[in-house]
Amino acid sequence: MQFATKVGQAGKCLNTTNLPGQVNRVPRGRGSRIARQSAHEDGKIVTAIGSAQCHAERSDFHTHTEALGTLAGIPLKMKKMPTVYAVYMISVIICSCTTYVGMFADVYVHSDDLEHTMTNIRVLVATASVVWIYFACRLRQHSIERAMDLTDSFTWEDLPNRDADTGHLTAAGWIPRINMISSGAAVAVILFHFTQSTIRIVTNHETVFIAWYPFDWTVSPFYELVNISQCLTSLLILGIICGFPALVTALIAVACAQFEKLKAAILDIRQQHITPYHGQEDEQVHTAADCDLQAKLNACIRHHQDIMAFMQQLEDALNVSLCGHFLISLATICFTAFSVVTNWGDYADMSQGVFGYVFFVSNVFLICWFGTRLTQHAESVRDAACGCDWVGTPVPFQRCLMFIIATANKQFQLTAGKFVPVSNLTMMN
Repeated sequence: MQFATKVGQAGKCLNTTNLPGQVNRVPRGRGSRIARQSAHEDGKIVTAIGSAQCHAERSDFHTHTEALGTLAGIPLKMKKMPTVYAVYMISVIICSCTTYVGMFADVYVHSDDLEHTMTNIRVLVATASVVWIYFACRLRQHSIERAMDLTDSFTWEDLPNRDADTGHLTAAGWIPRINMISSGAAVAVILFHFTQSTIRIVTNHETVFIAWYPFDWTVSPFYELVNISQCLTSLLILGIICGFPALVTALIAVACAQFEKLKAAILDIRQQHITPYHGQEDEQVHTAADCDLQAKLNACIRHHQDIMAFMQQLEDALNVSLCGHFLISLATICFTAFSVVTNWGDYADMSQGVFGYVFFVSNVFLICWFGTRLTQHAESVRDAACGCDWVGTPVPFQRCLMFIIATANKQFQLTAGKFVPVSNLTMMN
């Protein structure tokens, strides 16, 4: 960092943008003045429209994540907590804890019934991931909010949504689609869970979750109170299982988009071969061009440092929650597959097991796939630095370029618990 600062200070040059050899002459006259004023006003209108669109997209990015976190009882970036929400949060936590303890107790009470036990363990293990993520996010809430705040200093709305060569979605194109996918997943979970729960409640007089209580919950009003309590638990589970993957993948996509932007900026650095104008000194012209070249590279170095700081904040905020999520998801996938076999023939229960299996596999796959893309984008900066127009540039410029390459050579991998890389290899294993 000190080296980059010194390079930035060394690269400061006099403003030479008004040299005759570097700018076009502007015609004078009343007509040209009116044209310039009109162009200036049009530029302000276009800039205002672009800023409004960027602000709207940025607002959607934050609002969606914060809404799911609020639903789960995690008040992300909430400056002042309303009394109504405080009551809701306390109620959700109490109901979730009592439901979870009741599920544990039911497994112990009915341990002699394998089919019943496997049905309950499947939900119990899946809920353990929710409990882990909830407490990990509450403990690292300030780190998560800090990572979300750092995204405000980045822009990605001006990047293309699809790659010009392959036609695939870029990281900037994935960011709004992540919100759409998580919203669709939340709607699918709500429809499936509450539909099958309603059928079980109406036909078999059961509860939303299988749990044991130290009282007769089959009689009114205890039956209604238990189901209301478990519905509040379902809201917390919904907010976690749909909100956490959306948060992780969106933050990773922002980092990938910044690497794409940085790579394009580095490759866009080109030497300008300028011919002196009307007897102008050749040395003066080339000094101005070198200063402009150095200024562009200094901006790239600062951008790279900002991205690396954001990635480190991302690692600190998410590594604990990802560790538990991956380990518990592995157990959930195994227990879910086994419970489907043990309950073969009970189509309502089998459908719940298959839905849970597909959901958790897709969840882990999505996070690992984005983690792999993050590592690939971080390494692409090195290739871009090597491929830019550096031959024949001044020595200070080449040293700055070596600084970027040396930093990019330090391979970055988002980890789960500092020991499991978030990558496709982890997903396959």
